[in-house]
Amino acid sequence: MPDISMCPSPDCPVRGDCYRNEASGTEPSDFRQSWIGWTWRQPGGWGAPVECDGYCPARPHTPASGALKIEEADRGLR
Repeated sequence: MPDISMCPSPDCPVRGDCYRNEASGTEPSDFRQSWIGWTWRQPGGWGAPVECDGYCPARPHTPASGALKIEEADRGLR
């Protein structure tokens, strides 16, 4: 059960990669689930990157190499 507002958009081009949409595999709660209909846009026209204020990546994030160095340094301080 996600503790987020989900998006019901059936035509968003990034719905399969957005944690807020069921198309990505996220299953909404049967009991208490909030839904918001975010509006996606492509300011550069068809084929341009999609912009959406509610987009939340569903795939694991791989930190940049600089971030890994910071995490390693932080472990050394503990």
